[in-house]
Amino acid sequence: MRKVRLNRASYWTAMGAVLAVLFVLNSLGLPPGLMELALLALGIPRLHDAGHSGWWLTGLFGGQAAMIGLAVYFGREWRPGSEIALLLAGTYWIAVIIVGTIPGQRRANRWGAPPRAGISLAR
Repeated sequence: MRKVRLNRASYWTAMGAVLAVLFVLNSLGLPPGLMELALLALGIPRLHDAGHSGWWLTGLFGGQAAMIGLAVYFGREWRPGSEIALLLAGTYWIAVIIVGTIPGQRRANRWGAPPRAGISLAR
């Protein structure tokens, strides 16, 4: 597995581009789960930069799966616009903001050397 770190500037730039694409896809009927994939693709190297494992994101997805399971169990719909869907979206955005604002480590860690300063999506 390739070790990758992503600084905050690169994370927010890439997340903005991904969200613009997802906005367009949403107008065409966004397939469920694409936003979560974007958070995984960008969040894992961002967490590596901060010295944390990407497995921390499983807590988010486990919590979302639990909310969906409880909604189904109690007979609630989790279609777009429902309170469950809004709660899921809220947890997603909280994770995006937290992952994007934690400071990276200035020294090398187990995921490699610090990324270059500024916006850089190449290794």
